Amino acid sequence: MCDKCAAEGLARVFGKDACRWYFSTDAYDYQHAYEADQKFLEYAEQYEILNSINPGKFGAEWVKKVVEGGRVAQVVTLEESLELLRIAKEANEGESLICLNMTCICKRTRGGDVTEPICMFFIHPPKEEHAREMFASRIFSSGERESFYFYDPVDLDKMKELLLDYEKRLGLVHTVFTIGFPSIITLCNCEMPYCHSMRQRLLYGVEDAFVEGYYVARINNDKCIGCGECERQCQFGAIRLDRKLEKVVHMPTNCFGCGICRSVCPADAIEMVERETVTLLPKKEPYGVHHPIALHEESVQ
Repeated sequence: MCDKCAAEGLARVFGKDACRWYFSTDAYDYQHAYEADQKFLEYAEQYEILNSINPGKFGAEWVKKVVEGGRVAQVVTLEESLELLRIAKEANEGESLICLNMTCICKRTRGGDVTEPICMFFIHPPKEEHAREMFASRIFSSGERESFYFYDPVDLDKMKELLLDYEKRLGLVHTVFTIGFPSIITLCNCEMPYCHSMRQRLLYGVEDAFVEGYYVARINNDKCIGCGECERQCQFGAIRLDRKLEKVVHMPTNCFGCGICRSVCPADAIEMVERETVTLLPKKEPYGVHHPIALHEESVQ
C-alpha cells in the first residue's frame, strides 16, 4: 500500500482505526475516476465482452489479464459502505460527482431480474447534465431509461436504510468495484449466479477477481437460537446449521466478511471482527495493492 493510502486511508470502523485502500482519496481521484468512467462506458456497451468474462468462453488467462488491468471487486461491510460513500463525496467536493443507482449490468447479461436499481455508481461527467445522456442513451435500450435514479451519498441515514434493505430482503453482498485500480466506479450489491466477479472467483478460481473483505462474522453460541436464517442468507457456504445441537457452525476461512448474515439474525448473535484476529491467515487484498505497476493500465491489449 502506498504512503498516501496509508496516511489518508484511515476511517472509523467498528470503533477502531482501520487502514483500507478504498478509504484513500486516491480511490476517488477526479481525473482518474473520470478516465475510468469513460473506459466503463465502452466496456458496458459491449455486451459480448461482458458475457465473455465467463472463462469457459475465452479462458481463465484472458480473465486474469482483465483483473491485472485493474478490474477487481472486494467485499465490504455495511459500515464500510457508508464510510466510503461519505469519502467519495468529500473527496470530490466542488466537482461534478454524479451518483446514480442503476440496475445491475451483470444481471442484464445473464437474464436476471433488472426491475430494481441496486448498483451505486460514481460518475464524473464533464457537465452534470451529461449524466443521464451518458447512461440512458448509451447503455439502456428504449423502455428501460427510468430504471435508475440519483442519490445523495452523504445522506447516511437513507443510505443505511437502503443497504440494509438490500441485505435483508434481497440477500445482496456489498462490494467495491474498480475499472483501472484503484479508481472505484461502483458500490455494487452482488449475488450469485449473476455477478461476473463472483463467478470468476467461485466458479473458475480466479482469486484476484473477487476478494474477501477485511472482516469475518463471529457467532455467539450462547445467543444463537438455531433458526438457520444466517445459513440461508450466506452465499459462501460459511455457515451450517447443526440440527442436532440446534446451533450454527461458522467456518471463518470460508467467510467473505460481507455481514449480511448479521442483518437477518433475530437474536443479535452475530458480530463482525477483523479477519486477522480470527483466521490467522494472510490478509487478502486486490492485485493492484501489491502490484502498483498495473494501476490504470488497459486490461486487454
